[in-house]
Amino acid sequence: MSNNEILKPLEKIIFSPENSDNKASAPTVKQVQIMFEKRKQDLEDLRLLVSVNFYKKMVKKIKQEEQQFLEIFNLARHKKQVLQKYSFVLDPQYFEQKFLSN
Repeated sequence: MSNNEILKPLEKIIFSPENSDNKASAPTVKQVQIMFEKRKQDLEDLRLLVSVNFYKKMVKKIKQEEQQFLEIFNLARHKKQVLQKYSFVLDPQYFEQKFLSN
């Protein structure tokens, strides 16, 4: 091994944006719903192995997390709708034409 070689932790190599060719897309609402249905089914499978109190807490927690996730999606969707109204301002050609032509 040469002295100028630097070893990087595996996590940084795998998840660093500069090393990934295709960026992971954000999950869709449908994917999130499927994920939470799977979590609910997994909890249902464990129902006989855990106490009733723990089961109820986990059901409540899963519902709360699902609601928070969907609220984030609604916020992102609303933000995107608002930005669509002003997309011409973000266009570099518009900016150059409007402000740099004077």
